[in-house]
Amino acid sequence: MDLDRIDADRLLKLWPVSVVPKTRDWFAANVGQATLTDVKAALRLTPGTRRAYPGYEFAEAEVRFVRTLPPVLDARGHATLEGKTYTVQLDSGHVVPPEGGRIEAAGSVFQVIDITQRPATAKITLVTSSPLTATLSLLDQEPFSFFSKAGQPVNLGEGRAELNTTLYMPLAGKVTLPDVSFVVTGRIVDFSSPALVPGRILRAPEIAVAVDTEGLSLSGAGMLDTLPVDLTYVQGFGPEQNGRARVNGTVMLSDAALRDLGIALPDGAVRGEGPAAIDIALIKGVPPQLTLTSNLVGLALRLDALGWSKGAKARASLDLEARLTREPVVDRMVLSAPGLTVEGEITTAEGSGLAEARFSRVVAGDWLDAPVTLTGTGRGGRAGCGCHRRPDRSARHAKGPGRCGWGRRPDPAGAGRTCDLSRDHADGDAGQLHHARRDGGHFHRRGQRQGRDARRGSAHRRRQRVPHHLGQCGHDHGCRRDL
Repeated sequence: MDLDRIDADRLLKLWPVSVVPKTRDWFAANVGQATLTDVKAALRLTPGTRRAYPGYEFAEAEVRFVRTLPPVLDARGHATLEGKTYTVQLDSGHVVPPEGGRIEAAGSVFQVIDITQRPATAKITLVTSSPLTATLSLLDQEPFSFFSKAGQPVNLGEGRAELNTTLYMPLAGKVTLPDVSFVVTGRIVDFSSPALVPGRILRAPEIAVAVDTEGLSLSGAGMLDTLPVDLTYVQGFGPEQNGRARVNGTVMLSDAALRDLGIALPDGAVRGEGPAAIDIALIKGVPPQLTLTSNLVGLALRLDALGWSKGAKARASLDLEARLTREPVVDRMVLSAPGLTVEGEITTAEGSGLAEARFSRVVAGDWLDAPVTLTGTGRGGRAGCGCHRRPDRSARHAKGPGRCGWGRRPDPAGAGRTCDLSRDHADGDAGQLHHARRDGGHFHRRGQRQGRDARRGSAHRRRQRVPHHLGQCGHDHGCRRDL
């Protein structure tokens, strides 16, 4: 039989119910209004066998490949039945999911591998190009509902998704997710997302996409706010993943990157850049939790207040845990480098800059082993810095954990006080610090002492002239200076 042109409903009337009935049933259920052209049909009968060879082209058609998914609209292509395999090839057509706009589906193929199977298995190859949200919205329809089940939105970001999906499923009345297997590969071009890391904008010129029944993976190099990154976003689809996802990969640390993470060091303290491994846990309703590790190779560090520095080629160790809120909070930071060990936590001020850095222990060379607190003075301002030693009735100049290391006279009554070195102990030479003596509960500027105590204090200052380092005030109650 040859027909130049026929409507789909008319063809069904001419198609005998007993000839390839399953293919006929699929056609009746999934091909809506359509104009068929170049229709060819042949029926070959041999003893014990009956074979049909229909074939046709279609245009202006509505074709539904999967019963629960939106149909392909304005479809044009051709269909054939060769042996036991029925194939529908799309030359053009589009799908409109609930969100995100139109999905172009040219090049997609629907295939019943063996029409004699009960139930038959369909292989569907979707070649799609669309806004990212539209593609994810399609994947969130039954029987998948991946993002709804994971407690995640489908509007993860913006970009153009160019994907290939291979899907196997039974042609049965009711299909559940365990009955379906599929793999999605492709890319997203000009990707931008404020949702993958809440409160941060992730941008990348191209993102690699991989999706299967276990989960979704998006990988690429780009920028996380001002941080150069090479990241992978992983979203599991299991019920235990409800509201959870992860971002992991590599960032390039620099002075600007550290400030963005809540570590604001004095100007000039950080130069160069170096890689760090990060892992960000994303849990619905909870600020993103960042874990960062780095050997700091590539970063030159200098802390003048401690008289310490590290060259760009020297190895060290930085372990950091932070909450990426609007003002990031570093809950734990451990820095271990030649000549310096630091442990503590850092908070940032509103509008950026250091709020407070509380270090439970700072070990610098053999002269300092003490708790230290840095207090920020606003964005672009200097940070107040203090070390505090515990009162101790041991020998003079005792050193050890929690001690300033330059103690003169044990004085428990003075424990906990602070003094501003730049105000009370400076003599106009920014590179030097002199000991000031505590008399009657007051600290005296240079030249304000009287009598024997003043002369004794001056002599002591001359004998104990030392570099202007943090922790060398020598008072049992602690010291404080401006960086």
